[in-house]
Amino acid sequence: MKNIAVIAWGDSSEYEVSLQSAKNICDALSSVEEYRVFLILCKWKNKWIYEANDWASVEVDKNDFSIIIWTEKIFLDYAYITIHWTPWENWEIQWYFDILWIPYSTWWVLNTSIWFDKYFSKTVVQSCGVFTPKWVYIKKWDEFDENKIISDLWLPLFVKPNEWWSSFWISKVKEKSLLKPAINKAFSEIDNIIVEEAVNWREFTCGLYKTNWKINVLPITEIITNQEFFDYEAKYKWNSKEITPADIQEDLKNLIEETSIRAYERLNCSWIVRIDYIYDGWKLYFLEVNLTPWMTSASLVPQQIKAGWLSLSEVLKDIIEW
Repeated sequence: MKNIAVIAWGDSSEYEVSLQSAKNICDALSSVEEYRVFLILCKWKNKWIYEANDWASVEVDKNDFSIIIWTEKIFLDYAYITIHWTPWENWEIQWYFDILWIPYSTWWVLNTSIWFDKYFSKTVVQSCGVFTPKWVYIKKWDEFDENKIISDLWLPLFVKPNEWWSSFWISKVKEKSLLKPAINKAFSEIDNIIVEEAVNWREFTCGLYKTNWKINVLPITEIITNQEFFDYEAKYKWNSKEITPADIQEDLKNLIEETSIRAYERLNCSWIVRIDYIYDGWKLYFLEVNLTPWMTSASLVPQQIKAGWLSLSEVLKDIIEW
């Protein structure tokens, strides 16, 4: 019997989605006979808690990643991480599990510390012939010239935190007067940002995962939204239409799949990731790689798994056992 800890995080602005993802994963893994599944609710600097259904909560012992239920000391054998942003996507929690020699569901320390940074991930995928929108990188203490940014990238453009995959703090700027407020908004959350040209046409996303050294590509999703972009409202408040599998011609399907595999390999990915693209009718542009895609029942990757005639429990078990 293997004891699986599914971790939801309480320090994130997207905690509710993290919790929904964790519960969906727990439900899927509970159907696997060989697993005992424990939902761990935690904060980085405070207690990590296992909340039982019928009695008081139990604190996790961080010294050995264990819990005590009645008189039984249970060592948690595997960590399935459903945390967006710090401390998972910037490598800190992986370091903790590496020290304890506990396997986990995400990339290892070096990969996450590098690909957490949009600037680095975009630069690396460009090196293998993948297109990206043009961008500029700005640190909080840097001086910047609004006129030069606009002349280089043109309007409209996006302002995004550099080390964040969340839809929070992203702005679409259509007028010069709105650029500086958007930059200040992003700097209120993080110390480095990117300003990126807005490529407008069709938005696609592709999930991938690796088992037995084979990269498995899930059915592609096309995202159609009435919002300015695929923001938090569009993602989680049903203000978008997600078509899986995407109704696209075979040559575009092949292009998205081949580009995704190339980016996955160049970034040295493992586990489940989701790669987002914009297609302008001529070129496919890499937007970002999402290292820990949300896994609620309505999220994109579970939709893709279902469209591929796979079960979530089978995919998760394959990943855990690999």
